[in-house]
Amino acid sequence: MIYGMAGLLAVFLYRRK
Repeated sequence: MIYGMAGLLAVFLYRRK
């Protein structure tokens, strides 16, 4: 699902801060 994919990407970038 796009939602799950976007969520994972968002979390990845967020934690990569």
